[in-house]
Amino acid sequence: MKIRFTLALLSMSATLPVLAGNLNTMGNLNQREFRSLAEDAVAAYSYRGVTPATPLGLLGFDVGVGLSYTDAKHDDLWKRANDGKILNSILIPRLHLHKGLPMGLDLGVSLGKVIDADTNLIGAEARYALVEGGLATPAVGLRLSASTTQGNNSLKFRSAGAELLISKTLTLFTPYVGIGYVWSKTDTNAHNLTSEKVNKAKLLMGGNLNLGLLNIAAEADTVGDIPSASVKLGWRF
Repeated sequence: MKIRFTLALLSMSATLPVLAGNLNTMGNLNQREFRSLAEDAVAAYSYRGVTPATPLGLLGFDVGVGLSYTDAKHDDLWKRANDGKILNSILIPRLHLHKGLPMGLDLGVSLGKVIDADTNLIGAEARYALVEGGLATPAVGLRLSASTTQGNNSLKFRSAGAELLISKTLTLFTPYVGIGYVWSKTDTNAHNLTSEKVNKAKLLMGGNLNLGLLNIAAEADTVGDIPSASVKLGWRF
């Protein structure tokens, strides 16, 4: 079942309209337009954990393969920056790994690939359980995160984020919500453009279903006014 679901996610990515090319005509944009593009980038490229606030504990792991979809707000600008190739969405498959540590601390990393954009995405987080949660109380966690692109000098992106998460385990299902803020810097090698710093508020909500041999998590978020959706499949124990 797990393998079939993963293949379904990958096949879905082939049917969606996604970014193609290397963004090698970024110089077609002016500075105002490049800032608009950077607003899309912070929504798509900033870190996503797709995990509840509940700490894993000393022996715990959360491992999964995920897929995130961001509805690009400025698709006409992406087209001009990408040698005329159309962009209606940004699709990023990711590999996620979280490890529980003592005293309510979890560490996580993610490795992603922007579909057909010659861009790799690396993210990391440290999450601390302010309240570990129990039968009657929710878990409350503080997450600090960072994300950076690799492999494409036409669009170089770095971000840092802070989020407050609340989750409540209901037997097999754990819903969660969060609020946070993302600070980002987007650069390009186009000589007519300078770097842009874009900082945006973030809201998210999601749920984690742990069936033992299979863990399924889904999350929806907005960074600024740009929505994204993510799904992750793997193991959590």
